[in-house]
Amino acid sequence: MSAALGEWVLQQAMNRDLPLSELVFDYSSHTAKVSVIEELTGKSGILRLQKFTIESLERTEDYLLFAALDEQGNAIPAEVVQKLMQVPTQENAIHQDNQVTELLPSSTVLDGILEAERNQVEKSVNSRNLSFFEQEVSKLDVWADDLKEGLESSIKELDKQIKEVRRDAKIAVTLEEKLALQKQQKNLESQRNKSRRELFDKQDEVDERREALINSLEGKLNKKITVENLFTVQWSVQ
Repeated sequence: MSAALGEWVLQQAMNRDLPLSELVFDYSSHTAKVSVIEELTGKSGILRLQKFTIESLERTEDYLLFAALDEQGNAIPAEVVQKLMQVPTQENAIHQDNQVTELLPSSTVLDGILEAERNQVEKSVNSRNLSFFEQEVSKLDVWADDLKEGLESSIKELDKQIKEVRRDAKIAVTLEEKLALQKQQKNLESQRNKSRRELFDKQDEVDERREALINSLEGKLNKKITVENLFTVQWSVQ
């Protein structure tokens, strides 16, 4: 009985106690020519499908990982197995005695292949998470730099005005002018002191935001990993 692979996988997932089966991939009835599959015609081996789930950054991602060996123990590349899965299939039951004979020698090799694939997925996720973290830190740094530059620019402008008032006060010819300029200088110095205090306060705010960002991302970046073997089958291509 032939069936689409998606339907077959669903049936397997709904009943974990089914005996080991053989999937016969009928490449002869496949409408498209796929050279890497054509090279497998007449060959057989063992295939395992694993569900790999990663929860990170408040997002859950599921990956279907394939590992396959031919009858000589040669590994079939995952991208080739994925193409193979698009070929029409026929399912055949296998006698229990043959299951143990066929599976045990290959199980460790399949596990090694799947572990390498999981490591590659984790590496990709870690790289993406690192990029996200760097982007968030960069946003914070840009905000902090803009804030600091704005306040420092304001303080420099006040310093410039204070020097000008002091110069004018020295050359003022009347007491009224000197008093008015001294009052103006005092107001400018008061504004400068206020801006300096604000700069220190904003620097503290930056430090607090940075600490909050690190604490928030630290929890979100922690990965929760789940590994589930969906099925292991013998395969052949005709």
